[in-house]
Amino acid sequence: MLPEQYQSALHQISDRKMAVETMMKEFMKKWMLWVLRALLLLAAIISLELAIFAAWQGSFPGSDISKYTMWAALQLGVAVLYAVTIIALQVRHWRESKWLLWVLTILLLLGATPFLILAKIMCG
Repeated sequence: MLPEQYQSALHQISDRKMAVETMMKEFMKKWMLWVLRALLLLAAIISLELAIFAAWQGSFPGSDISKYTMWAALQLGVAVLYAVTIIALQVRHWRESKWLLWVLTILLLLGATPFLILAKIMCG
């Protein structure tokens, strides 16, 4: 094999490898966004169910309505927040701005949970 042919073959292999790596990066980027959307949707559904459950508990005679009303409102607010985040992920501008996407996601997922735990403790 001539050195020129050897170099050409190496360049072809390198180009194919770079193309495969680029395709894998794009696939992982899209896959991660879909997983993130699915997790946010699951969190929104769970928060909505907890809001409905709190409202149902507050509907019984003799229960402290203000406690369950506050808890249901907080859970409903968090469910709406998760749903709005899912919609925001669909916006193309937010996809291109990776740091903003991850900061908002971390704030929502990690920030909402301690707030809800604190609210539950305060409500009793």
